[in-house]
Amino acid sequence: MENQSGTPVSQVDFLLEDHGSILFLHPQNKSAEDWINAYVSQEGYQPNWPSVLMERRYAQALVEGVQSEGFVVASGIALRRAVR
Repeated sequence: MENQSGTPVSQVDFLLEDHGSILFLHPQNKSAEDWINAYVSQEGYQPNWPSVLMERRYAQALVEGVQSEGFVVASGIALRRAVR
């Protein structure tokens, strides 16, 4: 299975799940989870840690940070169900 950009699901490090005004960034492997633990604060309301719940205004900066480290980010709820 591939994501919308044609990247095989097995190569996806993070899944970005869009719920309108809030988004989740879900790490899909140990390296991605380690990155979250190193660079994202658990302060505030984070009910699904290490998945990061954030307001839309913070999503672009976080995704750019993840991608600058060489991680692959995919989006879509359907893909998340396939990865689990």
